[in-house]
Amino acid sequence: FEDSDSQEQISILDQVDFSSLRATIPLTFGMCINNLGGGVAAGLAQMSVPLVSTFVCTFSLGFFGSGYIGGNFVRSAATRFQLRTSYVNLIAGLILIQLGLSNLLA
Repeated sequence: FEDSDSQEQISILDQVDFSSLRATIPLTFGMCINNLGGGVAAGLAQMSVPLVSTFVCTFSLGFFGSGYIGGNFVRSAATRFQLRTSYVNLIAGLILIQLGLSNLLA
């Protein structure tokens, strides 16, 4: 019985793309640090932390989801037009750099 569980765990770990995970963790950390400024502003304005957190989470999921759908649409369009994957990755990287700079300078 234990052998089947360990085999199942190994197969799940084989499916994880660790290079993608390594790229995701710093991006996620940077996006979470961005919420620090909002938390400070909410504290200064004496706003309800649970209420602000709920709205931030809801809007973040909505915008992130719509951006994800848009990114998949652009990637599939690029595949249809036989655009190189390296160009699509370059565009994605430039968008992330632009977002980081705009947050830094805001």
